[in-house]
Amino acid sequence: MEIDETKMKECKKPSVWQKLRNAVIALLFGVFLLKVTPMSFAVVYLSNSTVIYLVLSLYAIICLFLGWLYGDYFIGYLHAKIENWWAPRDMFR
Repeated sequence: MEIDETKMKECKKPSVWQKLRNAVIALLFGVFLLKVTPMSFAVVYLSNSTVIYLVLSLYAIICLFLGWLYGDYFIGYLHAKIENWWAPRDMFR
C-alpha cells in the first residue's frame, strides 16, 4: 500500500501572535471560570492576603502557560466548562 504524500497538507504551527492571543483568552476564561464556580470561595477564606495573591498569581500563570502551549484545545475545554456551569437561558426560569 502506497501513500501519496503530495496531497497531504502540512500542519501549520501557530505564530507568536496566535499563541499570545490564545494565552490571553485562556487567562480571561480562567478568571471567569474562577468567578462563577465555587472555587472562588476557597480563595476568599484564605487568611493572609499574601497567600491569596500567590494563589491567584499561580492560577493566572498556569492558565497563561496552558493557553500558550495547548491553545485552542485548552480554550475549548474552558469554554465547555463555563457553558456547563453557567447558562444564561437558565437564569430566567
